[in-house]
Amino acid sequence: MKRFTLVAASATLAAFAASAGDFSAADVNQDGVVSLLELRDVKPDATAATFPLFDTDRSGALDVEEFAAAIDAPPPPKPEFEEIERERASTTATTRRSQPTVSRRGYGS
Repeated sequence: MKRFTLVAASATLAAFAASAGDFSAADVNQDGVVSLLELRDVKPDATAATFPLFDTDRSGALDVEEFAAAIDAPPPPKPEFEEIERERASTTATTRRSQPTVSRRGYGS
């Protein structure tokens, strides 16, 4: 049991050290925090919409722990609405063609 605890603790420490090293590399201006622009350099899928999910203290920047969580997070899912909108647009175009046109007098043509 002690061996397992020691292995788990050393693995956690190694992961933290790795993220701290990544953090130092990501913190381009060396101000001690990582901004959204700096995060995008190492995690291109980071957006203004996803950034607040990791900025848990709402400081506007990520500290080491928040940065590690952001790096370990899976990429956001692809928006399904794009496909739905394409289908809807093609259906709307088809529907518009099949409807009778109305003249200025209000009679169908």
